[in-house]
Amino acid sequence: MPTLSDYIQKIEQRELLKRIQEATELEFEKRKNDIKSEIIAKVMQDIVIPQPIKGNKGDSIIGPPGSKGKDGLPGPRGFQGDKPIAGIDYQIPKDGRDGSPDTGKEIVDKVNVLPIQSEFQIDAKHIKGLPKIFKPLFGAIHRGGIDMIDNEVPTGTINGSNTTFTLVNTPKSGTVKVWIDGVRFGPASYSISGTTLTVDVAPVTTIVVDYQKR
Repeated sequence: MPTLSDYIQKIEQRELLKRIQEATELEFEKRKNDIKSEIIAKVMQDIVIPQPIKGNKGDSIIGPPGSKGKDGLPGPRGFQGDKPIAGIDYQIPKDGRDGSPDTGKEIVDKVNVLPIQSEFQIDAKHIKGLPKIFKPLFGAIHRGGIDMIDNEVPTGTINGSNTTFTLVNTPKSGTVKVWIDGVRFGPASYSISGTTLTVDVAPVTTIVVDYQKR
């Protein structure tokens, strides 16, 4: 990395080059004038001016045409502009940090601590290898003899935030099966008190219940 001494030396070099350039330009102008004077003197020596001859009345004397002058000397090439110096003319960029992606376990741990609400849950369609247990929707079916209720849609608002629903009958303990948005949820994901069903995950599209009534 350049030190302060390096920067000062660079600036001194620039100032020296500038002064050399100015001195060179002055010397060139002076030398150009000297050369011009020498050329004019030499040309005047080579030109022979004839003595005028008295002509007849009405005649005029026309002297010979002058010789073509010499081309001037080409000017010197100018100095190139200074190149920018890192750290003085522009800021030196810093290296960025390497990323540290989460491991699979860290991702799972982060998902598991999210609230059990629809806006924080992963769509089942995006989980590879997830068993699909879909419940067909045909409305409630009452089986004779043992009072089984299939495909009952409980009363309640389905909007992705409501978690409380009401069944038509009081279900017998241990016989309830709940499908939310086409996926079956186990007993740990809901609770029943009388005909009131409370689920941990608010349904977004559908909720269907099978049970045996008391």
